Amino acid sequence: MAFILHFALLLQPLLTLASPLTERACSTISGVTHTFYGYPDNDPPGPGTAYNCGSRNNIAGGSGTYGDPLTFASAPGEFSTCEIIYVPYLKKYARFEDSCAQCRNMMRLTQAVATDYKNGKYHIDLWTGSSTVNGGSNQIACENALTPNAQSIVRQPPSTLAVDSITRVDSQSTPPEGVQTKKVNYDKPETLVEALRGEDALVITISGYAPIQDIEHKLIRAAGEAGVPWILVDVDRAMFSPASLPNEWSPDSAHDGLVRDVPLFGMSVASRKLIEKIGKSSYIAVVTGFWYEFSLANPQNYGFDFVNRTVTFYDEGETKISTSTWPQVGRAVAALLSLPIKSEGSDHEPCLENYKNNVVYINSFTISQKDMLMSALRVTGTEERGWTITKERAQERFSTGVKEIQQGKKEGYSKLAARIFFPDGCGDFEHNRGTLNSFLGLPKEDIDEATRVAIERQRTAGTH
Repeated sequence: MAFILHFALLLQPLLTLASPLTERACSTISGVTHTFYGYPDNDPPGPGTAYNCGSRNNIAGGSGTYGDPLTFASAPGEFSTCEIIYVPYLKKYARFEDSCAQCRNMMRLTQAVATDYKNGKYHIDLWTGSSTVNGGSNQIACENALTPNAQSIVRQPPSTLAVDSITRVDSQSTPPEGVQTKKVNYDKPETLVEALRGEDALVITISGYAPIQDIEHKLIRAAGEAGVPWILVDVDRAMFSPASLPNEWSPDSAHDGLVRDVPLFGMSVASRKLIEKIGKSSYIAVVTGFWYEFSLANPQNYGFDFVNRTVTFYDEGETKISTSTWPQVGRAVAALLSLPIKSEGSDHEPCLENYKNNVVYINSFTISQKDMLMSALRVTGTEERGWTITKERAQERFSTGVKEIQQGKKEGYSKLAARIFFPDGCGDFEHNRGTLNSFLGLPKEDIDEATRVAIERQRTAGTH
């Protein structure tokens, strides 16, 4: 499957569009046979690999970046174990992690004919699909459809081969090194359609201060015209900040009270309805809660000032909310887009069709501000008596934010975060809705490690 990520360089593992080679590599090999394999046709079926490369522990996978290359199999001796190559056909990096009987024996007409490798014919078998779910015959059909004529590969490639993203013509944003942008004009829908054509999924991210609904609806309409079958819709509104962070990565936009009180979340509902009305694409709305590292680093959000060791509790600081780290969000999106489209087994087997046009939930932690403080004490080696703790009614803080916004004060947006600390339970979707964490194989995370990231972010970014 091919995916395009709109303006979302934070979710780097999902960026899969790469441009032609821009640097001289050590060697380019032509006429390489490309095939694909995965969970159902591995031998034995499953994600196991012959060689342990990096931290994968003999489990196939990868997103295709240099730091997280796809698994590929080949004949023993054809490549160095764990060697990384670049595959222009996929515009991805891949790493030799598995052996391939087909690569040794393919095209053998009699017992006397040597293997592909011994005949000087390179053959790579590339991993596709999930590392946890058997995609069955649908996945095998997809593998066959992907199989091209012989292609070239690049051995010993540089780690800086360009990756593309799409963004506005007038955008002043600077992408990470090695990432090239495809410029689009939102007033010219044909540029969006062309950028999206041929993609299997679209993930949208937009700045919280951008004209979110207008841009999002243009992208949705373009995706429909381009025939993009899946859209992961956008909600969080970047924690109401000007940073370019993902947007239905947010509190529960299916909660009526939350949507009523925070109009920004109503835009997400409108986007979902538009996708259904157009009828060309299907959506999966991923609710993650606010981002833990970002929100904890901003005193206006979760109430912590680590430099001055002060914290403002909303009410008594005991209301639990569901929140997610950046890595967990990236893992969740990658896992969702790795699922088979339809179930080959029981009705309970995860597949995209099960979540079609629905809101789904993932998280890292469901915790209170007091839990956050206990983590901060452990990370900083301080004691509670060394902190200044004040209390403010969540409803009063929220109301203050609403008034400030009406007065044109942008700082009011951050105070809207207090809405998830209301006692109606809107912030705790783990217990009120349930999550897909176990279905997607998401790990249990260390809250102290995430808190440490937030503290460092506040220290270096000066958000206090």
